[in-house]
Amino acid sequence: MAGKLVSALSAEERRALARRDTANPEAYDLYLRGRFFWEKRTEAGLRTAIRYFEQAVERDDRFALAYAGLAQCYGTLSRLGMEAPRSILPALRSAALKALELDDQLAETQIAMSAFHSHDWNWPAQEAAYKRAIELNPNYPTTYLWYGFWLESLGRQQENLTMRRRAYELDPLNLQINVALAVALFKTGHEDDAVTQMRRTLDLNSEFWDAHQQLGLFHLERGRYADAIAEFEKSGKLASSGHAYAVAGDRDRARELLRRLEEESARHYVSPLDFAVIYAGLGENDRAFEWLEQAFSERVVYVRFLDVDARYAPLRRDPRYPDLLRRIRAAYLR
Repeated sequence: MAGKLVSALSAEERRALARRDTANPEAYDLYLRGRFFWEKRTEAGLRTAIRYFEQAVERDDRFALAYAGLAQCYGTLSRLGMEAPRSILPALRSAALKALELDDQLAETQIAMSAFHSHDWNWPAQEAAYKRAIELNPNYPTTYLWYGFWLESLGRQQENLTMRRRAYELDPLNLQINVALAVALFKTGHEDDAVTQMRRTLDLNSEFWDAHQQLGLFHLERGRYADAIAEFEKSGKLASSGHAYAVAGDRDRARELLRRLEEESARHYVSPLDFAVIYAGLGENDRAFEWLEQAFSERVVYVRFLDVDARYAPLRRDPRYPDLLRRIRAAYLR
């Protein structure tokens, strides 16, 4: 009877039944540790996660999920401005393609490929990876989270909110998903709900840096500069603090933070967008566009959020702005 049931399955269903994550319990334990640290979304957490995923593939070099974890970590390091995009791309490409080669029927490997396509600036392939991931596993929350980022960058905020709500339904205790849902609520005009959602996130973890960062952005858009600065200080993001001080009129403090970023850039990578956003706050458009052009040249992923980030709104009256936006979109939609 079992044999008859198996023979009645499609080829894809038989592959799904035959597929295994890993037969090595130590490799799987290391993989789970990697996932735990990846969710912290801090530089230290991401680098710790990478070490665990590397150890997992050392113990089982055919462990697709561990390679997918590596790709997601590399992509997140770059997306959050902790590594230069072009320096991380070879490792990201290698891990994502290896994951796909080992098992192209996993949502996780499709999401690994979406990270590669994002850094390779290929929007159509990136969206195709999200859609394929949903086909393979409609209950994988990271797909909806990352698909939401893609939609957010294009200004398709109602669709973004739909994706974020689905991710939240699947994983309501995930900090990044909670933050993303709050952002989607804010961008669709539900500002009070967004703040409430972010407060709930901070109830889960009062030290989660991205919750403070995004809550600071909410306050900034509402003109509550003191509240915004207080949240940015908690997030540890100098660029956001510098921008807030600039628009609040404390130009000396903003320039002090610029100097600190310059000093940091001598020791490790600092995204050009960190400089651009402070100069935008200071109203020094020439310098802001210099750094935005550098971000475009370096293929910084977050430059594609230019048109949905309110901090750059004062630049939109400059004739250089639509030209840069056109070139960004043309590069992604090649």
